[in-house]
Amino acid sequence: MQVGKGLPLDDLRAPAAVLALINLPLWVGLVGVPLLDRRRGLGWRRDLGWSIRPVDVPLGLAVGVAAQFALVPLYELLWVVFGRHDVGAAAESLAAGVDGPLDVAAFALMTVVAAPVAEEVVYRGLLYRGIRDLTVGRRRGAIASAVVVSSSLHASSRRRFAL
Repeated sequence: MQVGKGLPLDDLRAPAAVLALINLPLWVGLVGVPLLDRRRGLGWRRDLGWSIRPVDVPLGLAVGVAAQFALVPLYELLWVVFGRHDVGAAAESLAAGVDGPLDVAAFALMTVVAAPVAEEVVYRGLLYRGIRDLTVGRRRGAIASAVVVSSSLHASSRRRFAL
């Protein structure tokens, strides 16, 4: 059972299960260290902003859909200025390598659970809140700066380290 049937294969690709095993230490470090630091007083809700209100889900979906409608047309302008880039090549290569039940489970674990949780902990938790806490009270626009810096670093890492 190949998930990415018909997609171009990278001859040097590893099976999705192997990729999940290789990335496991990274995810354990990114998520495990803050978990262990709870013993020293790190509060996931207070320090990393891990909380959710009932209004957050529909509001997030609405903002996400609206942003897609507003921003997707800008891609055309970016393609005119910078030329077209195959931004999905890495994801297509990964999906093309999913070949059996173990690979499907590993692919789902990597793309649906591990990577998003690790990204939230690092970029929206540690990095954003760290920058915000360092700059609040020292300069105007501290929160905006924290958003821009953490989002820019997140975007550039997604481009380099596409799953």
